[in-house]
Amino acid sequence: MARQKLIMISGAAPGLGKSSLAAGLARRWRDRGLRVELFEEDDILERAEFADLIGIWRAGNRPSLDVVLDAAARYLDSCRAAEADVYVQDALFPFLASLFAWGYSDEDTSAFLDRLAEAAESFELLQVHLVGPAQDSIPRAAAREGEGWLEAMIERAQSWAGAQQVTDLASLAQFFSLTDGRARRLLRRAPWASFTLDADRPQSSVEEEAAELLEPLIAGDDRLPRYDELRDEALHRSLKGWDFSWLRPRAAVVATLPWSYPRVVADLARDRARILDMGTGGGEVLSRLTARASFTVANEAWPPNVRVAATNLAGLKVPVVQDEGAADNFNQDGVRGRLPYRSGAFHLVSNRHEAFLASEVFRVLAPGGLFVTQQVDHHSYDDLYAALELDPPADPESWLSLAGAQVSEVGFQVIVGQRGEEHQAFADVGALIWYLRAVPWIMPEFHHVEFRGILQRLHVMMRRSPVVVRQRRFLLIARKPTES
Repeated sequence: MARQKLIMISGAAPGLGKSSLAAGLARRWRDRGLRVELFEEDDILERAEFADLIGIWRAGNRPSLDVVLDAAARYLDSCRAAEADVYVQDALFPFLASLFAWGYSDEDTSAFLDRLAEAAESFELLQVHLVGPAQDSIPRAAAREGEGWLEAMIERAQSWAGAQQVTDLASLAQFFSLTDGRARRLLRRAPWASFTLDADRPQSSVEEEAAELLEPLIAGDDRLPRYDELRDEALHRSLKGWDFSWLRPRAAVVATLPWSYPRVVADLARDRARILDMGTGGGEVLSRLTARASFTVANEAWPPNVRVAATNLAGLKVPVVQDEGAADNFNQDGVRGRLPYRSGAFHLVSNRHEAFLASEVFRVLAPGGLFVTQQVDHHSYDDLYAALELDPPADPESWLSLAGAQVSEVGFQVIVGQRGEEHQAFADVGALIWYLRAVPWIMPEFHHVEFRGILQRLHVMMRRSPVVVRQRRFLLIARKPTES
């Protein structure tokens, strides 16, 4: 049996059109033959499920969170019994405006959202939150409601927690703006998908966008994995070395770099007697090279990867050496990054996505030796930041010039310096969560609990199309001069 859908429509301030949007979506889905029940904003005053809650509120008292949850549970029971396909709520769940007005903290409110989601577990929940400048939307609401509405709203607001200083339109708008900031922070980690839409435009445009965003949920195949199933799979899938084989079919590269790093290294290795692979990870790339020198050594700084690499490379008779690892190329101290090899030991040093101390690479190379490195460039993860509603790091366009300067300063001759990007298409939210677990340094602020509202929104969107991430790289090849 298909799960019932519960669509919550909320707004940052009066006059943004949430009632019009709720009615428009309900009408649109009824026209498609779906059974739709619309809960209008004032229905809470008349519905028997909310009688105890409304009675406490009308007596001037603050309802407890248990009372609010009990009322919500009774309403959900009535929805299950009614067996509609879709329930559209105009300013009911998740009660944020009321909880803020009653003075509940963010911590209490967040815990309440968790309990509300548990009570609605049999439903597919999704929230559409309308935003726009309150100083413009409130006068629209006042014009619609008629004379005396604005004054009554200001007087009522003065009884809300944190709104005692509201005395006019400007202070009322400022209050709504502040509470909307709280709402958006809570929705980011809410246990359901939420979409934030700009309502400062024609109502028809808002409804069209909302309907398009909600379409994967409304027309979705209930046989597809649920968000929590994909999340749990990603959290329990082990991370071993740089083995991304589990991810590959669910995060396909749909546009490739203008070069192939394994091919470049294999071509350079064919006539080199001794090779060092820096930062080998689990040895995955090195083990798949079509050509390697008879004397090849790998080094790795992260202890768990050292063990994985030793296992993967044992059959190829490639020793794995644990080293100290270099400091990040953007903030080097000139000390970390020493390589435990004699000077002039290698004819080729390969390096994929590993920090390096240029003077040490130069030292361990024989005269005429080559250094080839592919690095993750700045802005490689801007699309991921955007998908998770974060501002990307304020980095320069590229650090290829920095890497080139570092190797040139120690005596290398740069012979190739090339930038490129590849596009990776994440097919489901589980793949995205697993990837961010595998490379946590690209987004230290990420945690699946803190971003679960956004992740569930992405889950809905990814039913229709993947999240495509443009990843930027550069290739640098430098030669150590031959001795005269």
